Amino acid sequence: EGKLLYLSHGRRVVPVRAGGEIPSRAAALGSGLNLLAGSWSDSGDDSAYVAPTKQQLYDELDHFHLPARPDSSWGEWHYFNLVVAPDEWWYITYLIGGEVKSGEWGGQILVTRRRPDGSYQRFVAQQPSTKIQFDTARADLRIGESTVHQRMGEYRLSGTATGAAGTARIDVRVTPIANRYFPPVELRDDEFLSGYVAPGLVSSASGTVCVERRCRRFRDVSAYHDHNWGVWRNVTWEWGAARGSRIAILYGGVYGPERRGATQEVRSPFFLTVVDSLGMKQVLRFSEVHYVGARPAKGTARATAPERFTLIATRDADTLRLRVSVQDALGTELKTAGFHRTFLQMRGSFTIEGKILGETLSDSGQGFFETYVVPRTAACSAAYCAGVGSPASGGLASSH
Repeated sequence: EGKLLYLSHGRRVVPVRAGGEIPSRAAALGSGLNLLAGSWSDSGDDSAYVAPTKQQLYDELDHFHLPARPDSSWGEWHYFNLVVAPDEWWYITYLIGGEVKSGEWGGQILVTRRRPDGSYQRFVAQQPSTKIQFDTARADLRIGESTVHQRMGEYRLSGTATGAAGTARIDVRVTPIANRYFPPVELRDDEFLSGYVAPGLVSSASGTVCVERRCRRFRDVSAYHDHNWGVWRNVTWEWGAARGSRIAILYGGVYGPERRGATQEVRSPFFLTVVDSLGMKQVLRFSEVHYVGARPAKGTARATAPERFTLIATRDADTLRLRVSVQDALGTELKTAGFHRTFLQMRGSFTIEGKILGETLSDSGQGFFETYVVPRTAACSAAYCAGVGSPASGGLASSH
């Protein structure tokens, strides 16, 4: 705004002041330009920025990417979770990864079902790159016969995967609620890139999920959708998304790869955002998650999860305290050369209290939460060991 630039034409150079505005918005505020000649009206890009259609908005939020350089740990995925009943939920991931530009890559659909009896079922279907289509301008993705299509703000999910329990089939429509999204962000340095967006922080879902011939049909149940991309060698994270009666919350942060000669991992600043019916209300920062207690995690033998945890996030005069009570946990052991971690996917109830933008905030509800832990060993004798680690990219096989 009001920057000094130099306009050159032939041998003539003219100093000018330059700024950028949306013409219709400036005119509505009474600050439109006093034109001497020419026209000044909204371009197509202006209109799409100010008032995009649902198709434009969700494609801009949720399109796919190309890695800047070949890297076998590159991965990008659509993640959805569905709570089809109080005692049953599904994790669904459409994942592509590998050295995309060199042709050494592929994809898979990963499905995990938490059954009403508390047990878990896993399903997977892998496909080579020749059977995958993704779009750097849209949210659409095809992995074999499994697809994600976004049309005017509604995601249509279809997919088939197999596991020990047989074949799982997905036919679901996920609709993000207006304004409840977290915009795209990227953390990067010369070698590390982690991108994230949550187009459907609060969503509803309708459709059918089946295991063999047993199907559950549902309508307008709670759902969530996000999208991740980047290089994932030696990367872990803290993450949580939950919805209360008035607000939704999202928190997260990544532990990046260890640098040679460094004494500890490079960690991005953790954030917590509060979203209401108008969109993002505030973004706060926190430095750690305080985990307490130990409870068995299903899935991986000997894995333990916390019983509860808290974090305190601040920004200027704002302070929020989040408390989570873990009700269920699934552990996936990830073990490769030089690395041994357990990835935890947790379901729990939360309360949040504090001050934000001069107002008192208090709410509660349910959500999903993730972390990494060190399995119990002689070197880690406590019942629960905090998840500061360096998992290999194989962790993507079960992560969101």
